[in-house]
Amino acid sequence: MKYLLLARHGRHESVGSTFSGRKLSPEGERETVEVANRLRSVLQELRDPSGSAVRIEAIWRADTSETLATSKVFQNALRDVIPRARLCVIDELGPQCFEPYRNTKSHEALCERLSKTVLSQVAGNAILVVGHQPLLGWMAHVLTGKSIALGHSEVACVGIEESRLRKDVGGVCCGSYLWTTRRLPRN
Repeated sequence: MKYLLLARHGRHESVGSTFSGRKLSPEGERETVEVANRLRSVLQELRDPSGSAVRIEAIWRADTSETLATSKVFQNALRDVIPRARLCVIDELGPQCFEPYRNTKSHEALCERLSKTVLSQVAGNAILVVGHQPLLGWMAHVLTGKSIALGHSEVACVGIEESRLRKDVGGVCCGSYLWTTRRLPRN
């Protein structure tokens, strides 16, 4: 099994209506650090069905200042489970690209690309995606069939298995909703 960790950016200061230049608010910074530390604890204990530890190979993020700041908090807190994770800007994760009722083929293509990327990983078995609502919730729905409304700094874990690729939807992976940082798994 491979994992997609869908993380909504932390709370930010509302400065204007553009997505550039927004900083995490003090509360957003604190919440993000707390969630990242909680996530680290879970990931250190979590094993896939083969017994392998979770290793994040890449962090995909939207091209906004709040996702950059959130990504850096996660990168710092999770350095033991993401020793060499690549930080990648993915244009399609930007809030300006998401139109929930139009152009859904491009959003499905993003989910397919993400699923195939995580399944083809060699060094790791997870990708952390830092983005915005409602796109992350929509992606979770496409991947799992469940709607997941993420709060600020919240992370949802989706399990991806190659055997569950749906051929009828252009290869979009039918994953399993596993948990969010609000509802962590019990050992």
